[in-house]
Amino acid sequence: MKKILFTILVVSASFALKAQELAQDQNPNYKVSMDKYTAAQATLQTTMNTTVQNTYTAYDWRIAKSKRKAENRSYRRERALSNQYYYNNNYGYRNNYNQKYYRHRCR
Repeated sequence: MKKILFTILVVSASFALKAQELAQDQNPNYKVSMDKYTAAQATLQTTMNTTVQNTYTAYDWRIAKSKRKAENRSYRRERALSNQYYYNNNYGYRNNYNQKYYRHRCR
C-alpha cells in the first residue's frame, strides 16, 4: 500500500513540475510584455478605482432613506390630488348629512 501511494505521489509531483514549464512556441513575447507592465505598474495603479468624470459618490443610507421618504410623500400627494374617481360627495350611505338614525345627540 505504501509503495502505491509513494508511486502516485511521485508521478503527480512530476506532472505538476512539468506543467509549470513554458512550451517552446506558447508565447514568445510574454517576457517583453511582463517587463513593460511591471515597469509601469505604479502609474497604472494611480487611476485604478476612479472615474474620469469623478461621478462616484459614497453611499449614505441616511440620505437615501430621506430621499425615498420625500419621494413617497410627493407621490402620495400627487396621487391624492389626481384621484378624481372617489371624490367627496353627499350621496350614499353614511354621508353625514341629514341622517336621523346616526345623528349624534347632545348630552
